[in-house]
Amino acid sequence: SINVQAPSASWVGRFWDNFFACHPYQLKGSESAVVLYVVQGRHAALCVSLATLSAGLKRSFENFTIMGLGIASLSMLNTLAIAFSTSNLQGPFLCRWPNRMAVAGFSMVTKKASQTTAVLLVQAVKGLGCAGDLVHVKHSYAENVLLRQGLGRRADHNILKNMGFSTSADGEPLGPRQISRLITKSSGVEALLEIYRQHSHAFDEWHVGSFWHTLGKHARGCSISEAHALALAPAREELMPTLTNFSARSLANIAHGIANSGLTRSGDAALDWAAAFAELQVALLKNLHNASSQELSMSAWASTVSRCYDPVLYDALSSESCSRIGEFSAQDLSVVAWAFASAGHEAPVLFDAIARAASGQLEFSRQGLSNLGWAFASAGHPAPALLHNAAVTAPDQLSSCSGSTLAQIAHSFATAGNTPPQLFDQLAAEAQGRRLGVAELIKLAAAFARASHPAARAMLKRVIKQVGACSDGGLTQCTPEQLALLAWACAFTGIDEAPLFSRIAVRMAEKMDELSMQNLAKLAWAFAVADTLAEELFGVASGFSELCDQQQWTAVELNQLHQWQIWAANHTGWSPLSTEMQSLAYASFVTQQRNPSRMQKEVASSLRAFAEDTQEEVHTPEGWSIDILCKHDGREIAVEVDGPRHFIGRSHRPNGATLFKRRQLRACGHVLVTVPYWEWGRASKNGEEARQRYLQEALNAALG
Repeated sequence: SINVQAPSASWVGRFWDNFFACHPYQLKGSESAVVLYVVQGRHAALCVSLATLSAGLKRSFENFTIMGLGIASLSMLNTLAIAFSTSNLQGPFLCRWPNRMAVAGFSMVTKKASQTTAVLLVQAVKGLGCAGDLVHVKHSYAENVLLRQGLGRRADHNILKNMGFSTSADGEPLGPRQISRLITKSSGVEALLEIYRQHSHAFDEWHVGSFWHTLGKHARGCSISEAHALALAPAREELMPTLTNFSARSLANIAHGIANSGLTRSGDAALDWAAAFAELQVALLKNLHNASSQELSMSAWASTVSRCYDPVLYDALSSESCSRIGEFSAQDLSVVAWAFASAGHEAPVLFDAIARAASGQLEFSRQGLSNLGWAFASAGHPAPALLHNAAVTAPDQLSSCSGSTLAQIAHSFATAGNTPPQLFDQLAAEAQGRRLGVAELIKLAAAFARASHPAARAMLKRVIKQVGACSDGGLTQCTPEQLALLAWACAFTGIDEAPLFSRIAVRMAEKMDELSMQNLAKLAWAFAVADTLAEELFGVASGFSELCDQQQWTAVELNQLHQWQIWAANHTGWSPLSTEMQSLAYASFVTQQRNPSRMQKEVASSLRAFAEDTQEEVHTPEGWSIDILCKHDGREIAVEVDGPRHFIGRSHRPNGATLFKRRQLRACGHVLVTVPYWEWGRASKNGEEARQRYLQEALNAALG
């Protein structure tokens, strides 16, 4: 169109209609300058006669949000401003930032503000501007020509302020970069609010995004005060109507800042901020296709941290991330995985894509590796290749990890069921020389207990010593979740600490309603294994039975409750759970899948050579599954075949679950024989006769 000679106004109108129809709102940077050049340079008639053009052209300009005005010259901006004003058009950017065009153009022609003077023209000056234009000229020209001849007057602070310009303390006008610098260099929330009060009228899109992002940085690690939250309300209300004009980058920055500030999570106005964040999520949803990988990860993180769960947004984030997973950095991958796992949003396709990308050549930071492992463990998503690579690279980074990161790495691998001995040995050695907090020690110890690592007992004894097991006050620093985890780990590793369990019971009786279902079942199982009744926790007056009736339990939790129920009934003579809960827990316990090991089949085969009625996987009336039940010398004997998973690590010490089952079977009147894997291996070296001889001796010893 630039080379077309004197096109008609209608032709130009059709051209721009078609242009905007093909490229709606996509012009940025230098492209917007081309549009301005065409409009101002080659088609000046268009600018002064917009009112006569087609209605389609008006709509195009009204909906067109110009980006990158800072690269346009002052004359271009002046021409466009005239076009809008003469045609009574109101562009969104003119409504939101009334002086943005002038500021942008002004900043371009004032490269050295300290060597120039701002002058407001009172008459038209050829080659300079029209009456009412603000120009920036050399001091000598301003003094000797413009001011002396009355062609203009010096633009002091009041004049600039009346014209809508932001100015510095000494009255100099501030350009976009200077305003950006003020925002990013602000010393705190109060200073940032003062900048907003003085200069928000001159904010453009990037300033708005920077303002909220910087607010989040200032608020990180501490909560926004109620006074500051109240002072931010006008900024929130001004932000909401303009969200549709923002790019994905700005929206992600705004979301990240609000989430970091904690405004949606606490305070009197939390609901108002949550409603505003929901509107922000709607705008994000419409812009995800234009977002970079970093902006996608920021959006996912912000939505999770703000606790504003929108399943539609998470589905869209998952789909968009999967299609562009190759663009993600290691940090972006770990952030997205953490966000989805923390939000509890199921996205198996996304996790598969992350696992493939993370198993490549990406190098993860210590925190990134920790977050990624935790996310896959928490989501219950198997990723053996990813965990293998992490296990290989993690040991080299352990020395520089914080205590919480060590605990997180151990927890991630233990939860995923991937517990490489070398990695856990190095984690144990690293933790031994560290001064760790109670929360870090409990999490580490529980992870080592889940991994059946021998170091778990030493860690737990260290925890018990540190919290002060001899005084109630030592437990006050622990959360209910940590206490449940501590009780479970002690029970599983077979640590007999009755005083500790009694004090945990007193502490937990006040916090029972704060426990998740998982930790509630875990706590009950732990007290059963520790053989501690704890009336204040589980008695008739505690309300535990009623609390159980109100929950929706998983199979694992029901199995733990059933074991506790059996134990409690043996102790008290009555069933603490309701009839419905008893039936539900029993059904889950007896229907869990059993997979007899090769060792169990070998033992059963040898027993059949001399014992009567040998059966495998026999359920007792209480629901316990006995590995092998047989008769010897006319008496029924229960045989438990204990492989390596029944013991703590490579030691010969049975874990708490194994000890508990043995104790319960004996309490139910069964004669019990246990066959440890190392004794069976020793007997097997000498053939079948040695195996049968070993079993006969074990059965005879049990019968006395």
